[in-house]
Amino acid sequence: MGRMRREAVLESLGLCALVLMGSSATLGLYLFGVQSWLFWVPLTAGGVLLLLTLVFGFSSFKKRLQGAPTLYWGVVIAQALLLLLVLGLVNFGAVQRHSYWDLTSRGVFSLAPQSLKVAQNLKSDISVKAFYGGQEPELPNIRELVLRYQQHTPYIHFESVDPNVDVASARRFNIQKDGARVLLVRRNEHGQEQVERLRWDLAAYDHEIHFTQALLRINKPENKTVYFSIGHGERSPDVMGPAGLGALKKALEAEGYRVARLSLSQEGPLPHPMAALLIMGPQLPLGQAERQKIESYLQEGGRLGLALEPGHESQWNGFLGRYGIQINQDLVIDQAQMGKMVGQGPTTAIALNYPSPHVITEDLRGAATVFPGASSISLNPGGEGETHILAQTGNRAWGDKNLLGESPSAGTLRYDPGEVQGPINLMVAAEKEHMRLWVTSDADFLTDDVLNLSANKNLALNAFSWLANQETTIGVRPHHRGHHRIMLSLAQKERLAFALVYLWPLLCLFLGIITTQYRRYRSGVSP
Repeated sequence: MGRMRREAVLESLGLCALVLMGSSATLGLYLFGVQSWLFWVPLTAGGVLLLLTLVFGFSSFKKRLQGAPTLYWGVVIAQALLLLLVLGLVNFGAVQRHSYWDLTSRGVFSLAPQSLKVAQNLKSDISVKAFYGGQEPELPNIRELVLRYQQHTPYIHFESVDPNVDVASARRFNIQKDGARVLLVRRNEHGQEQVERLRWDLAAYDHEIHFTQALLRINKPENKTVYFSIGHGERSPDVMGPAGLGALKKALEAEGYRVARLSLSQEGPLPHPMAALLIMGPQLPLGQAERQKIESYLQEGGRLGLALEPGHESQWNGFLGRYGIQINQDLVIDQAQMGKMVGQGPTTAIALNYPSPHVITEDLRGAATVFPGASSISLNPGGEGETHILAQTGNRAWGDKNLLGESPSAGTLRYDPGEVQGPINLMVAAEKEHMRLWVTSDADFLTDDVLNLSANKNLALNAFSWLANQETTIGVRPHHRGHHRIMLSLAQKERLAFALVYLWPLLCLFLGIITTQYRRYRSGVSP
C-alpha cells in the first residue's frame, strides 16, 4: 500500500509539472514575454519538478512501461500525437485568420458602422506608424485597434517604430515623447506625403473615434468646404452655447470638412467648388437677388441644407413648393411621453420612424432623434425630382395651429379638426440629377444643447455627408465608451495573472487527481 501511495504522489507531481510547463510555454510566453518572471519561474519550477519525478519514479515508470501491452502504449502515443496535430492546426488557423466574437453589451471590441464603411471604402495604402518601444503599454492597445480595421481592408498597414532605435525616422516625423506618436501616412495621387497625427492616451476610451476621423481627414478630397450663410439672423457655427452651432462645427471639422461663413448678399456668384450651402434658422427674409442666387445654384446641381423654425416658413414655401415640399404654419405637439425621457415637454417631438429607404437613415433604425420645436412638413405631388421622408413622429402627435409663439399648458393641448395628424414629417430630402436638398423644420435640432442627445449627431452628420456626396462617411459613428477601470499596481497585476494562468489550472488538476486517487485507493486498484 505504501508503494501505491508513493507512485500516486509521483504521478500527481509529474502531471502538475507538465501542466505548469505547458501553461508557461504557451500562455505565459504569449501574455508576459520571455523576460518576465511570470514566464521563466513557472517554466523552471515545472522542469525541476518533472526531473525530480523522473529520478525518484524511474523504476516504477519502467515497470509499468514493461508490464503494459504494446498496443496500449501505441494507442496512448497516437492519441497524444493526434492531440498535438489538432492543436497545431487550430493555432495555424488562428494565426492565418483572426476571428473573434464581441459579447459586450455596447460592442466595445467591434467597429462602429461608420468605421466599417470607412475601412471598406479605402482605395489607397495607409501606413500606421506607432513610435513606441516594445515594452511601452500603449503599443499592444494600438496594435489591437489597427487589427480590427485590417480585418476589413487590405490597405491599412501597421508598423511599430522604436524612437530610441530608429532615431532617423523619429527626427524625420518630429516625434516628441509627450506629443502625438501615432501617425497615419498616405501618398496622394501627386506623390506627396500626407500625415495625420494622433495622441494616444491609455486612460481614454475614444481611440476608435479619433482613428476613424483621422482616416476620414487623410482621405478627404481637397476643397470639401461647407458654407454657413450669415446676415439673416441664422444660427452661427462660431458660437458655443444653447443657441449656437459650435459643437456641429467641431463635428464637421473632425470629419475632414472645412467650415466657412458666406454672405449671400455679396456680389458675384457663389464660391466654387462648394460641398454644401447650409442655411440654419434664418430669422429675417432673404432678398430677391439672394433667393435667385440660391435657385440658380440648385438648378446647376448645387446642394442646399435648410433648417427652419416655426413661424419663419412662409418666405420659403414658394421656393420649396417647386420640389413638392411644404412647411405648415403650426407647432408639433407630441404626447407619446418620449420627450420626458430627455427632460423635454410636449412641444419636443421625438422621431422614431425613418420611413423612406435612404442612405441617411439606413443605420438609424430603432434610434430616437429629438426635435425641441418643429413644424409639420407635407409632401405634395407634382414636385420636381424625387422626395424622401427622413424622420417622422409617432401617431400621437399633431401640428397645432393655435400655439405658435406660446408656452402651452397641459389644459390647452388638444387636437382640432383640420390640423395635421401624426405620424408627422420632421425632415425630408429631395434630389434631381446632381441637385440635393435637405430640409428640417427645427433648427434647434442642431444646436449645442440638443446635438448630442440620442441619435441627433448621427442624423445631422449623415445628412451633411449626403449633401456633400460623401456617402462613404455615413453611418452610426463610434461612441464614447463607458469604462469601469480597476486600478491595480504592478505587483497586484502580476499576482492576479499568476493566479489565473497557473494556480487556478493547477488547483483544478489537483482536485481531479485527489478524487481519482482516492477512488483507486478505496477500490484497491493500483494507480
